[in-house]
Amino acid sequence: MKRRTYLVTAAGAVALAGCAGSDTDSDDENEDDPNDDTPEDHGGDGPDDETGTFDDFEDLEYWFTKQGTMSADEDRSAVGSQSVKLEASMSDRGVMISRTFDSPQDFSEMVPGMAVASEVELNPIIQLSDDSGDRIEYRGRVDPDLPLIRYNFGVSKIVGDPTLSEITSIQITTWTGTEKERTFWCDDLYFVPRLETGTVLVQFDYGYETTYTEGYSVLEEYDVPATAFVNTDYVGNDDRMDLGQLEELHDDGWTIASQSATTADLTESDDPAAQIQSGVEWLEENGFEDGADYFAYPLGRFDEAAVDAVESHHDLGFANGYGVGGEITNTQLCPRVGNPDVDDAEQLLERTAEMNGLTTIYYTELDDDRLDSFEETMATLSEMESDGDLEVVLPSDVEEKYVF
Repeated sequence: MKRRTYLVTAAGAVALAGCAGSDTDSDDENEDDPNDDTPEDHGGDGPDDETGTFDDFEDLEYWFTKQGTMSADEDRSAVGSQSVKLEASMSDRGVMISRTFDSPQDFSEMVPGMAVASEVELNPIIQLSDDSGDRIEYRGRVDPDLPLIRYNFGVSKIVGDPTLSEITSIQITTWTGTEKERTFWCDDLYFVPRLETGTVLVQFDYGYETTYTEGYSVLEEYDVPATAFVNTDYVGNDDRMDLGQLEELHDDGWTIASQSATTADLTESDDPAAQIQSGVEWLEENGFEDGADYFAYPLGRFDEAAVDAVESHHDLGFANGYGVGGEITNTQLCPRVGNPDVDDAEQLLERTAEMNGLTTIYYTELDDDRLDSFEETMATLSEMESDGDLEVVLPSDVEEKYVF
């Protein structure tokens, strides 16, 4: 299989998030961008080619503030005795803390992630910068009112042509725009390995009939495996696949998995575990036991109760996030990108191949423009797989091979 050593460089490139409009932070970085400043030298060693926890924030002396404020919080932690509390006031455009290294560090085979908690939906950024100021940005999607837990981050932007084997500083930031306050907590800054080969999952949500009538023939032509997440109470309803169609997909190698019994928002349910358990039971009763281990959150919404219920009933849970990640560390919040247009999908696939990343793409109903985009994307994916640049897998492969 091919191993590429270069990056797609796209200064100011669009952030590829899990769904349109989900990013609550501003990407506008004007002339006041603190990245334009020369970093102070606060020293510290790099990762020494090791993965796992890199900084537990027990000692903040290596970090300095470039925007907002930073303080230790002994009342909240994921590892150790404290986390770092980051706050942006109404007068700040965001919050950023930075750490520089005594000598350039090699992050070329690693992907960062972090434990985060926030009062609002947040898309925190981890930036790795080289000596020239070129940088790569990784993002995670954080929902409010969850414990301080690890999130899987993925590539959202590349500025210039960063040399990942010679990183001189790391920044943690979020952009708020003007007249917005923001408070969030970070802990357990960690790194996970990249994959040996860029890897892609293809998924469909809500069991729409167009998955069978439109998507199936395209993927059959290209021999691409896929997963269909279904709301089990709706199987056979108008515009949803019936049991016979699901059985045909399953017999052809598809994974038939759960998206809860209904499409109800689990964060508003009095008993999300009952919704989730009902979906599992239906799959097991109808011959889809192999897919009962996997789940996608309806509407992309989750809270602590929903995540706990998914952990009790499933091995992997999928939620909106960012592609081009590394091995999965939080198995209940595996990130994925929804309904990308052709340009975004092409960039995702190229970066996934070139950076040996892990990317999950999902589609909802395949109507008109979305169908055209899907067909073009699958043609590109098939070509890249044939060339050995990408591998297409199912959730069972991720569970077996790519959990850190």
